[in-house]
Amino acid sequence: MPPEKFDVEWTESALFELRDIIEYIELSNSMAAEQLAKLVFQRTEQLEQFPESCPVVDELPELNYRQLLVGPIRLIYQIEKQNVMMLHVVRQEREISRLLMK
Repeated sequence: MPPEKFDVEWTESALFELRDIIEYIELSNSMAAEQLAKLVFQRTEQLEQFPESCPVVDELPELNYRQLLVGPIRLIYQIEKQNVMMLHVVRQEREISRLLMK
């Protein structure tokens, strides 16, 4: 029997954060921005079958957030029943705890 499939959902804020990062990259390299955007959505598809395949965010272990690294960004998500909820998209060098504690 195949593993259960999870739905990957995006919060509005996560989509805005992704858009901001892609637009910033696009200022200097539109092709790289387009490739990164495609790669993000390709990589998130893996979470439909394997939502626990990515590590827990070290800075926030008590929240049980996980992160998928794609190029220069971190996709922060949480597993809720049969859903993978994309919560935040940040550049890898940003300290995630300050962003989430606002």
